[in-house]
Amino acid sequence: MHVCLGQVECGEYQVPSYCASDKINRFAYGFRGGQEKIAFPLDTLFNSNAIVASALHLALINTVPILQTARERRNLEKRCRGHCDLIFACLRTLGTLEHRTFLEVAHAHQSSFVFAITTYTAGTLGLPPSPHSGELSVFSVENIICVH
Repeated sequence: MHVCLGQVECGEYQVPSYCASDKINRFAYGFRGGQEKIAFPLDTLFNSNAIVASALHLALINTVPILQTARERRNLEKRCRGHCDLIFACLRTLGTLEHRTFLEVAHAHQSSFVFAITTYTAGTLGLPPSPHSGELSVFSVENIICVH
């Protein structure tokens, strides 16, 4: 993984998409292949877990989607059916130790599994109930077998 950091000097170079008054000193932007992929609000990069999770998510942005609905998850399950297994995590929020750990596992095992994340309970509809249902401090991971 290769991550580069840069800074736009808005006083010298007025780049409208980055130098608008509502964006200055509020976001860090992640790029891959010269294309902006994600904007991180600076107030979410509060510790090393948040920074590493955000950097990993940038590196894995095309392979670890953030799903918002059960429909998106079911569509991913259909794409996996018959040839891959899906490891799906429901996290209370991004930028946590759990988010970082899940992405470290995804990075290490992306050739063996498909990984996806949600922070919305709507994304888990239709899955078997977790023994920790309703406990927002606990995250759950589901291995959805699609090969057999």
